[in-house]
Amino acid sequence: MSTQARYNPGNRRPIKPAGPAGGPAKFDFSVAPDKEPPVGYICYKCGQKGHWIQNCPENNDPQAQGKRYVRVTGIPRMFLKTVETPTTGEGSSGGAMLTADGGFVRAVADQRAWQKQAATKPRALTGADVREQEPLDSELTCPLCKKLVWEAVRVPCCSTAFCEECISTRLLEHDFECPSCESKIASLDKLQPDEELRERVKTYVSGELEKNKKEAGEEEKHTC
Repeated sequence: MSTQARYNPGNRRPIKPAGPAGGPAKFDFSVAPDKEPPVGYICYKCGQKGHWIQNCPENNDPQAQGKRYVRVTGIPRMFLKTVETPTTGEGSSGGAMLTADGGFVRAVADQRAWQKQAATKPRALTGADVREQEPLDSELTCPLCKKLVWEAVRVPCCSTAFCEECISTRLLEHDFECPSCESKIASLDKLQPDEELRERVKTYVSGELEKNKKEAGEEEKHTC
């Protein structure tokens, strides 16, 4: 008597589409995209810009295996100390974190600095500050970093908008699977820039800076 295997959704695993007979699979995730990385893309293997993680010079270095860095988020700049590029291979486990511009910092625990910050007048808001915040408008929020969507691009499968750097890194490290609908995306070339959304983001940043400037001016009038 023949039997039929039952489908168990809990056992579902992504399947790479097969290529031509005898040829390579359609998605070869070990090969870097044939275009330059986005301006803000940082290789989380070595912490440097200018190359995809697949082309990292440290890929063949046994001592560098498993080395990863994380982005610094949610820590005031006055509590971060700039450090030299780590060379011991410990990555973020050693305390070094990556900044948006590719530099390295460590968090500094200083009770006096915390007290000083609480007593001093808040500094003027900058464009970088606005980028690090989660906007009230969900349409301007990147689903991955939960911050202002920067250099917005849309995926071809479900048209969800992400930061170009966020989605590029995510696809490269997760077998090119869309984090929104789990569809496979052939390559980074399929990501479509959303110029309208990018303009909305620029307008939003300008508006937030202007609002902060006015609020600071009003506060200064009341303290004089």
